[in-house]
Amino acid sequence: MTGETHPNRTLNHHGALSPPENDGRWPLVLRIVASRQFTKAPQLQDILIYICKRALTDPAATIRELEIGCNALGRKPDFNPHEDNIVRVQISHLRKKLDEYFATDGRDEPVQITVPKGAYVPSFEPRTEIAEAPPPSRQGWIMRCRRLQPEIAGRCPGSSFSRSRRAFWRSSACTWH
Repeated sequence: MTGETHPNRTLNHHGALSPPENDGRWPLVLRIVASRQFTKAPQLQDILIYICKRALTDPAATIRELEIGCNALGRKPDFNPHEDNIVRVQISHLRKKLDEYFATDGRDEPVQITVPKGAYVPSFEPRTEIAEAPPPSRQGWIMRCRRLQPEIAGRCPGSSFSRSRRAFWRSSACTWH
């Protein structure tokens, strides 16, 4: 859970940086951390909170891998990012979780947070269009209907009813009109 002190943590990042409560983007960060995508990912919560606090309190900040390892993940001060790739791995997971959040629960958010590859500073970008659910695939419906066809046709093997059912399923009954 966020806010708990990790046994190896030399600096509790939640107390080290005051939350940028007067920034309208901070509530978005809190919504993301509380979302179902992040509830079982405390390290990702800690990383997101840390990098967003840093970016919002100091927009010119550069965030280093070592800093994230020590302040967000509780690594000791002698942490060597060249020997331990935990930060790179977790940032990769964070990018995927953020994409998942903004494709589902956060699809109506007016601002999207991304962490560009090759960097650890989050980007807060206004969304030009709110994502809509994609229409169902025609191919998906056709394949589902074809999978059902043998089950229905098998109920009356050899009968004219079976032949007419097969003709029905092959017809446009399972296509979009």
